[in-house]
Amino acid sequence: MNPFVQNVARVLTGTFVAQAIVVLLTPALTRLFPPDAFAIAQSFTSFMSFMVIVGSLRYDVVLTVVEEDHVRPLLLLCVTCSLLTSIACGLIVGFGSDLAPAGWQLKQFKDLGLIAFAAAALVSTTNALIMVTIRDHRFGVVAKSKIAQSGVFVFAALLIGRLTSIRTGLVIADLPGRLAAAGVLSAAVLSRPKMLNLTQDSTRVWALLKRYRRFPFISLPAGILGSLSVAFNTVYMLALFDVRTAGLYAVVERGISMPVGVLGNAVAQVYQGQLSESLRTAPHRAASEFRRLLVSQIKIAVGPAFLLMIFAPTFIPIVLGERWREAGVFCEILTPFLFVSFVSTPFSFVLLLLEKQRNQLGWEIFRFTLMIGTWYLAHRLSFTPRQALIAVSASGSVVYIVFLTIAHNEIVRHAIRVVRVPGDL
Repeated sequence: MNPFVQNVARVLTGTFVAQAIVVLLTPALTRLFPPDAFAIAQSFTSFMSFMVIVGSLRYDVVLTVVEEDHVRPLLLLCVTCSLLTSIACGLIVGFGSDLAPAGWQLKQFKDLGLIAFAAAALVSTTNALIMVTIRDHRFGVVAKSKIAQSGVFVFAALLIGRLTSIRTGLVIADLPGRLAAAGVLSAAVLSRPKMLNLTQDSTRVWALLKRYRRFPFISLPAGILGSLSVAFNTVYMLALFDVRTAGLYAVVERGISMPVGVLGNAVAQVYQGQLSESLRTAPHRAASEFRRLLVSQIKIAVGPAFLLMIFAPTFIPIVLGERWREAGVFCEILTPFLFVSFVSTPFSFVLLLLEKQRNQLGWEIFRFTLMIGTWYLAHRLSFTPRQALIAVSASGSVVYIVFLTIAHNEIVRHAIRVVRVPGDL
C-alpha cells in the first residue's frame, strides 16, 4: 500500500476509534449528567478549540519545517507561549462572567478559571507536540493520543458521574483526557535524540523569536479570522431565519461537513509532514506533489459529490424523516462548496509553511469579507433560506479556488527561487 495512504489510514483509525468510544458510552453519560452539563462542556470545548490557534502564537506551525537543531528550542518557545496565553485564558474564564452583559448565561463558568488554565496549556502544548510527530511521520502516535484522550475522558466522566452529577463534571473529566494525550505525545517526542539537552536553548529561542517574528503578528490574526469565517454560516442562519431553519442547516453541517472534515484533516496532517520534508530536503518536488494530491482529492470527492447532488433530497428524508426534507435540499445546494472545501483542506498549511503569512492573511481577509458581504446581500435582498445558501455555496467555492491557485503559484515560485539560489537551502 502507498505509504501516504497508510499514514492517512492510521490517523483516520485513531479518530474513528476515539469518536466511537465517546459515542458508544454517551447513553451512559446522559444518565449521569443533566443536559446543561453537556451545554457547558460543548461551550468549553469550543473555547479550547480557539486556544489551538492562539495558544502557541502560531509558532507551532514552524516546527515541521525548521532545521533539526531548532526543533527543541522552538518547542520550548511554544510551551512557554502556551503557559503565558493559558494564564490569560484562565483569567478570562474565571472573571469574564462578571464583565459579561446582563442576561448572558456565563455564571456557570465562574469556577472554571483554574481548569481553563490547565486545559488551555495542555491544548496548545499538545498541538505543538503533534507538529513534531508529524515532522517525524509518526502518525501512529497521533492516533494513539486521540484514543488515549477519549478513553481516559470517558472513564473519568463515568467515575465523576457516579460520585456526583455537578454541571461542570464533563469539563473536569476532559482535563485527564487531555493530559493522557499529552503524555503519549510527550513520550514519543522525548525519545528523539538530544531532546532532553537544553543547553544554549535560551539563546536559540531569542534567535527564533526574531527569525519568525511575523507569525504572532500576521499568522495569528489570520487564524482568528479563519475561525470566525467558519462560524459565520450557522450564526447568520439563526439570525436571519428561524430556529427550525437553522436546525435543518445544522444537521447538514454535522452530518456531512464533519465527516468530510475528519477525512480532509487526516489527509492534511499527512501531507503537512510530506510537504515539510520536501521543503527541507527536496523543494523541487513540492509542486509536483501538490498537483498529484490535488488530482487525488478531486478523484476521491467527485463521485460522492455527484451522488449527494442527485440523491440527497430523496435520501435524507428517508433516513431522518419527512420533516427533514428541506435538509436534503440544503445538502444538494451546499455540495459544490463541500466538494471544493474537501479538495482544498489538505493544503491549508501551505502558505504558512512557505512563510507567506501576508498572503495567508490577505486571503483570510478576502474570505471573511466575502462571507459577510454574501450574508449582507442575503439580508438586504430578503433571500429565502435556499437562495441564501446558493449564494454562500457559490462564494465559498470561489474562496477556496482562489486559495488553491495562490498556494500552487507560491509553491512553484519557491521551487524556482531555490533552484536559482541553492545556497539558501
